[in-house]
Amino acid sequence: MNYAVYKGETNLKDLVTRLFQLPDRTAATMKRSQDELLLANPQLSDLSKVRAGSVIVIPRGAPPLKPSEVAPASVARQFAVTVQSEEAVFKVSGKLEDLNQTAARAARNFLIMLQSEQAKAIAEKSAELKEEFPELLNAAQAFAESTKSVRSEHVLAKFLSAVQPHRFHE
Repeated sequence: MNYAVYKGETNLKDLVTRLFQLPDRTAATMKRSQDELLLANPQLSDLSKVRAGSVIVIPRGAPPLKPSEVAPASVARQFAVTVQSEEAVFKVSGKLEDLNQTAARAARNFLIMLQSEQAKAIAEKSAELKEEFPELLNAAQAFAESTKSVRSEHVLAKFLSAVQPHRFHE
């Protein structure tokens, strides 16, 4: 797979003209090249949000890339590692979300059990437990409440925005 580096073009026509050895400059060829580029790089639909230095994936069906526009091998390697790292982060995020949901269910079930008449009756029979029971109940309520607000998507989004995975310098 080939890669190129975005250099701040303000429209797709200029980007396509810079990147590709076009067989002709007809509107149909230009449109097809732009469409292929957008399919592989949806972020290019709004170039005002793309930073100069971002890696552009060159799709297999695209016209030949101008030799001067091929990203250096180091950028391609760095991009591949970034993509793999991003995939790993998404997998970990999914697992964390599953664990959070399990913890939330367990916390709710524990709280329900503590609030049951049976648990209250057991607590009444033990002086030590009777004294500690309100604190235990408060802690269980606080924990159950905290599991509602923890979402790994927020952590993941914050991480990904900090990493800015498609930005490289030559």
